[in-house]
Amino acid sequence: MKKVITTILVLAVIAAGVFSLSSSSDDTGQEISLTNLLDLLYNYEGTGRRPNTPLQFICRDDVQEGDKHYAEVVYGHGVKKGDKKDVGYEITTSSPHAYFFCMSFDSSVTAGLYYVDKGDAERFLARIAQEKTVQFNGKTFNVITKSDDKRLYITNPWGDGNYETQFAVYPITKEGDFYRIEIEVYD
Repeated sequence: MKKVITTILVLAVIAAGVFSLSSSSDDTGQEISLTNLLDLLYNYEGTGRRPNTPLQFICRDDVQEGDKHYAEVVYGHGVKKGDKKDVGYEITTSSPHAYFFCMSFDSSVTAGLYYVDKGDAERFLARIAQEKTVQFNGKTFNVITKSDDKRLYITNPWGDGNYETQFAVYPITKEGDFYRIEIEVYD
């Protein structure tokens, strides 16, 4: 009897371990770094090479209305292209840790990261805030903050304490089913 109970206990522990492994495989391991983000922002499409990112290309949509051109490009993890919108597509999710990068072009360029899980969005912001300096395409990029606002600025230094701002990363906002991190693109 003792041997049967021990065997049942061992099988229960093994089953619990397998269940634990399979339930944690919903994977937050597809997180992007600041370097991956810079690669998406500079090489989203059209440069002849795929951006270096763990995100998969999801879709691109181009719409011409008269003399105006509109476009949207999406890379993501745990997401799929859904129904067509005026410009772009609805994005559907298949994971509680799904997220995507979207860049839109009309009279200006806008970009954003959209997360299903607020904690994932918070971890991304914390990671890039800690990175202070990163090398990308032979250039140095610094992450700086200003005491008068809550944005993170991605800049290129050019001597004497001066810098040129390339991108501003905004705090998290709720947008529909997603937690959005807006990225302002400077020309």
